[in-house]
This record gives sequence, structure tokens and C-alpha cells, in this order.
Amino acid sequence: MTEIGDSVFIGLSTLSSISIPKSIATIGAGAFAYCRSLNVIDVDERNIYFTSVNGALYNKSITTLLRAPNKKELTTILETVTIIENYAFSGCNNLTNVNIPSSVTTIGNYAFSGCNNLTNITIPENVTTIGDNAFDGCDNLTSITIPENTTTIGNDIFSNCNNIEVVNVLCNLENWYILANLPNLKTINISDKVEKIGLESSSYNNLQEINVDKDNKFFASIDGVLYWK
Repeated sequence: MTEIGDSVFIGLSTLSSISIPKSIATIGAGAFAYCRSLNVIDVDERNIYFTSVNGALYNKSITTLLRAPNKKELTTILETVTIIENYAFSGCNNLTNVNIPSSVTTIGNYAFSGCNNLTNITIPENVTTIGDNAFDGCDNLTSITIPENTTTIGNDIFSNCNNIEVVNVLCNLENWYILANLPNLKTINISDKVEKIGLESSSYNNLQEINVDKDNKFFASIDGVLYWK
């Protein structure tokens, strides 16, 4: 056996541990997605493609986090990691806080989907890509900041995040539909770095104010209303 296929164990609620042998060279997308009882992943130390640290699954060079165990309320990702892979934390309902190092540049599709007890997350400023549905169902988040260097944003990254009230936008967002699925969104804060926006006003039923940094050269806000300068 050299491969674990795509979605092989997806949603397997009884799976609590898994041992990956020396022979495994490929692990497919979402192989362990939404395995809510998965507490530890062990990898044979002779495997040349993958490794395990503190029960989490990484590639051998520890630059990609493939799957985190659902056992820690506070999870720290190793500082060598640049990619949080698709579904890496999906279904980790024990997770309340996570420390993402500044080395991370990519957060994959559905990476934190179903982390419904996650109350706090800081997206590092070096993140350039946030994948589709990355935070889908993170229902206990109340605020989020999209960093300045983010250039690629997937669809519905905050879908079913029903309690987010504040979004801080530090980057250009030409497609603001990513915020349209936030039923309790009240405040949008726009930094001085933002040059392009594409706000769809009809999608924000509870929006109360849009605030723009006074040093922004392109936009301004007066009494919570957004204007071109």
C-alpha cells in the first residue's frame, strides 16, 4: 500500500488514531476531513514523505500541515509551516484558539471548516491565499481581520459564521460577496492600504457602519457611510 486516497476516512466519527506506515507516499485531499474523534496521527519514522509531531501530520520537511488532531483547545502550528492544507483542521470542534505562525502564506480550502468552538484566530500578515470555505461554520468567531498581503480569496470563506460582527479589511477586495453570508455583520473597518472595493450594498442587512482610515487616499467615511474621496 503506497497511497491513501481522497476523502477515504472523511467524517468517520469513530476514528480516534491512525498509524501511517513506511510505504505511504501519497495522501489524498481530505483523507481525514471531519474525523472529529481523531486524536493522534503516528507516522513510521522511516517514511520519507511524511512525519508526525505532537500527533499532527506534516510533510517530511514540515512545511505543510496536512492534518491536526482534535485534542487541544490551544494549538500551536510549527514555525516552519508555510501551507495549512485543505481540511487540515476541519471538524476540530475542541479547538478554541490557534496560533498561526508568520511563516504561513496559504490557508487551504475548508482548512478550519466546522471548528464551531473556535473563538479567536489571527491570520498572519504574510498570508497571500485563503481558500474556499476556509472558515465555514466557525460560528463562535465574532471578528476577523483580512491581512494586507492577501491577494487570492476563495468563495464563501466565512459562510455560516453567523456571529461575526466586525471585519477588518487591510487588503483590496474586489469581490465583497465573501462578506455577504455574515448575517450579523455590523461593522467593516477599511485600512489606509485599500485601493479597490466592490461592495454589494443589498447583501448587508444588519450593517451599521463602514469606517475608513483617515490616511486612505481613495475612500472616506462620514457617519459610517462609505464615499469616494
